[in-house]
Amino acid sequence: MTSTFFWMGELLNELDKDEIIFADKGYQGVSVEVITPIKGKILSSESETLNVYLSSIRQIDLIV
Repeated sequence: MTSTFFWMGELLNELDKDEIIFADKGYQGVSVEVITPIKGKILSSESETLNVYLSSIRQIDLIV
């Protein structure tokens, strides 16, 4: 396991019940609170829209 995985675990512990995290494909399956792009060659329009949105917001703001 990488330090990034442990960092994500700590971040998940700090989330309120109604908060989620948008992340890249490397975090698929980490938690239901982590929304990642949908894999596949043939995607529905909803899945394609989600992927486009997620790729447009690749940024993290961490205030410690």
